[in-house]
Parts: sequence; structure tokens; C-alpha cells
Amino acid sequence: MFVIDVEARQVRRVLDLAPHRGPHAMAEDPDGKLWITCDDSSEVLVVDPATGAVAGVIDMDCHGGHFMCMSLDGSTAYVSNKDTAHLSVIDFASRTIRARVPLAEGGEGLCLSPDGTRLLVMSHMGSPLPNEGRPEHLSVYVIDTATLKLIQQVPLPTLPGIALDADKESRVAISPDGQWVLVSAFRWNSFVVLNAGTLAIEKTLLVEAEPMNFAWRSDDPAAAYVANHGAGCVSRLSLETLTVSDRWPSTPPGCKGRPEDLMFVRSR
Repeated sequence: MFVIDVEARQVRRVLDLAPHRGPHAMAEDPDGKLWITCDDSSEVLVVDPATGAVAGVIDMDCHGGHFMCMSLDGSTAYVSNKDTAHLSVIDFASRTIRARVPLAEGGEGLCLSPDGTRLLVMSHMGSPLPNEGRPEHLSVYVIDTATLKLIQQVPLPTLPGIALDADKESRVAISPDGQWVLVSAFRWNSFVVLNAGTLAIEKTLLVEAEPMNFAWRSDDPAAAYVANHGAGCVSRLSLETLTVSDRWPSTPPGCKGRPEDLMFVRSR
């Protein structure tokens, strides 16, 4: 894992996490430590960012822990498992698995609603799981965080000639105002917008190749920005018209970037 000095724009140090393999997603706990999923070694690491020491190892008892987020109060971590038919729920205080929420297709991208009462998880379409009840199309799982029960499964629509029946890279996000749920369908170059209150599909549209993660600008609340991995660009989605209103390359001329994530920082 690389630790980067933002001011100097240099790698400050490299943390060797061996023998733990496949670090993927990170989240910060209430104590300021980093929790890191390691999908290849089936673990979640707790790392002290000040020293680089591994302060704890949580055995996931399953393969493919991929994405993670913390509850709003920091008491719980949620981990989606791409190769296992459940979501793992980890207790912060004891650092143990508190619950497993069955998900027939496994999980990929996930996010909490602004009030923390619902957890949205993308189905990991195309996984090798031989489970009954698997969704036929890319779907959003909705989990009640109080009961840890799956309360809804929302299948996403198809576009003419494009069936959303296999997508291992889908992401989900909720707009800061809590109005919209946004889903990126990586394999099918599509963007799906849902009403966050009802989870009704508002619009499905084609975008630049291989959309992945989202970001928001505080000075542009009526837009979402998405990194397009395959096209090497960033798109601006207007949340007022639900159309792609602008796009630009993610790298200087002469270079071809393949962005997966993006974020905005305040100018100093």
C-alpha cells in the first residue's frame, strides 16, 4: 500500500501488507485506523496509518471481500463479497463477523443512504455462484441496517440490444441531497438513475465506455461526475435534465488514462 504526501505529491512510504493478499477497498474507523479488504486472502486488515503496522486481522471465512463502507456511527462495517452469496457485517468493537446477509448473486459496489437506514448493494452479475434465486439482470439489493434483512431487490432495465445480465464492475451511489440513486453498468456503458425514495427507474442512458465511480462537487450540487475507465474521460451528468452535459479527457493530450475513481479537493 502506498502512502502519499498530498502537499509534496510524492510517495512517502510503501507499506508491505504481506502475507495478506489482494488489498482492495478501504474505510476509516472511528479511531482513525484504516480497514482494508483483502479479497485473495479472505481477510479485513486493520492498519494504523501512522506506523503502517497491521493492528488487527479479521478472518472473513469466505473469499472475495471486495467493497466496504462504515455505518454512520462507526460501529459497523459492511463488506460485499463478490464470490460468496452473502454480505458480511463486522462489529467494530469486537472486530468479529456479527451477521451475514444472504445475497444470491454476491455483491459489488455498495453505499449507505444519507440517514444510514438503508444499505444499497449491487449484484455481482457473472459470478460463478451456483445459487438458486439469482437475479436474471443487474440488480440493486436494499438492506435494512436495523434488522439486517434484505427488504427489496430492484432489477435494472435493459436498453435495446443491451441486456444488463452480466456485470462484475457495477457501482452505486446516492446523491448528497438524497434524491437520486446512481448506478454505473461498466460492461454495458450505461448509467441508470433511480428515485432514491421509491427506487423507481427514472432513466437509463448510454455514456462513455466503462463507467465506474462517482464524485460530487460542493459548488455544483446539480451534477454527478463519473470516471469512464474505457474511454479515458470524465463525464458530467446533469441531475436536472438527467443527461450527460459535458465530458473531458482524464489525462493530458498524448496520454490515454483509464480512470476508475475520482474526487474533488478544495483549492487553497
